[in-house]
Amino acid sequence: MFCTACGKQTPDGSTFCLHCGNNINAPSISSQPSLVVNPPAKQSSSGWKAFGILVLLVGVGVALILVFIVGRIVYESSQSRSSYNPSSPSQVLTSRHSIVNSTFHVGARQYVYYSFTAPSSAHVIGNFRASGGRNDIEVVIFDADGFENFRNGHRASRVYYKSSGYVTTDTIDKNIPAGTYYIVFNNGDAILTNKTVAASIDIEY
Repeated sequence: MFCTACGKQTPDGSTFCLHCGNNINAPSISSQPSLVVNPPAKQSSSGWKAFGILVLLVGVGVALILVFIVGRIVYESSQSRSSYNPSSPSQVLTSRHSIVNSTFHVGARQYVYYSFTAPSSAHVIGNFRASGGRNDIEVVIFDADGFENFRNGHRASRVYYKSSGYVTTDTIDKNIPAGTYYIVFNNGDAILTNKTVAASIDIEY
């Protein structure tokens, strides 16, 4: 037999090597390194937690944006409804236009007229004042048919306003339907005297 330590031959049955004193019967120690298998590492959950938090924050942000947009739309809608109420007379919008706003002369046995159109139901409002002679004038508002009869010397029945004869001053405040109209300042009864008229009359619709 051979010594496992020095490799020299030793008599069979010997317990110790005669050359190096090695205990021949002792179990030999393997020179190969033992294989150590590490247990599988646990998968880290910190990455998934961070991803979940990010998704949650994005979701909350989107929800807040949607709530803001919807709230803004509802607010603006309520404001537009409250800012205009056509049933309230103070909020019904009207347009006002001048028919005549000047001072002019009307000769004896003559008349001066101004034409205007009401595209819908309208309101004629204003005043006039005459001077010269007896300081009087006759003022009439005709529709188209009434004015044609008047200028041809016929009886005009389509009258929407007529001063109480020849007057010095008066206020006009009349509602009229849609149509074409003529406001006439008549000095036909004056034989010699011309009249000066200051008039400021508007139409609202």
